[in-house]
Amino acid sequence: MHLLPSHENGCCHGDAANLKLNRSFCIAVVLNTLLVIGEAGCGLWSGSMALLADAGHNLSDVAGLILAWWAHWLRGKSAGGRWTYGKRSFTILAANVNALLIIVAIVGVAVESVRRMFAPSEVLEMPVIFVALFAAVLNFATARLLAGGRDDLNVRGAYLHMLTDAAVSLAVVVGAVLMMFTDWHWVDPGLSIAICFVLAFGTWELLRESTSMMMNAAPRKLDVVEVREFLESTPGVEEVADLHIWSVSTVDVALTARLLCPECTAEQQDQLLAQLHHDLDHEFGISHRTIEVQRGQHQDMGCSLEADSQHEHHHS
Repeated sequence: MHLLPSHENGCCHGDAANLKLNRSFCIAVVLNTLLVIGEAGCGLWSGSMALLADAGHNLSDVAGLILAWWAHWLRGKSAGGRWTYGKRSFTILAANVNALLIIVAIVGVAVESVRRMFAPSEVLEMPVIFVALFAAVLNFATARLLAGGRDDLNVRGAYLHMLTDAAVSLAVVVGAVLMMFTDWHWVDPGLSIAICFVLAFGTWELLRESTSMMMNAAPRKLDVVEVREFLESTPGVEEVADLHIWSVSTVDVALTARLLCPECTAEQQDQLLAQLHHDLDHEFGISHRTIEVQRGQHQDMGCSLEADSQHEHHHS
């Protein structure tokens, strides 16, 4: 038997990239906090429910940005004590909570918008147009700041929210212009309800992926069958068992596997492991790999988890 683990440095993107992303988070939080204050004030003054809806969502985004920023900072902390992987898994929790915060905001805005549909109020269009245009520019600029970290689900969630907010703000502008020329005041709450549907659709994907990561599922971008076939097709490997792939964080993937290599010599075994570690990292992006190699005659390679799964499948 031979066991060779491999773990990468926790600062995967380099110190410079982390400092740049931390600075981007700081700027994004400050700008969006100012935007929330401006939108809420203008929304109350002008009577625009759509602008208040956008302010409410931006408030949840500020909380989400702070949470994502904190998670990103924790991810860079070294492992120790009980935290053998460090605290990088907090990025998954942050992405999940971020999605839940947005859902709460969506429900609150939708309820008020439905009430306004049956009792539409006067809206001062020009202040709404100027503030919403400013919000669209600011949200797009914030998205650009976070664009460099889109490979991280935690950062990508914040990035997508900023892009969505920019589109929502532009929709508010269109609604205000439409009310100026038609005097249809129901457009404002109606647009707010449409915004809620758009946000709910985008948030569902983030919630589903982060929840699956919390339950130790393999990342959606990674084909487990392809990884198994790759290991089985490696010269010298006769059987693959106990293969498990899961997310350690929103960007770090871990793998454990047992390989039966009856014909391998000790030297061939070391070469095999070195090649597998290289290929799993560069071809599949699996940064944490622990591979056990068993030599000699065929042994019972079954894993209890896999055996249970196969048993259930057989009787289903």
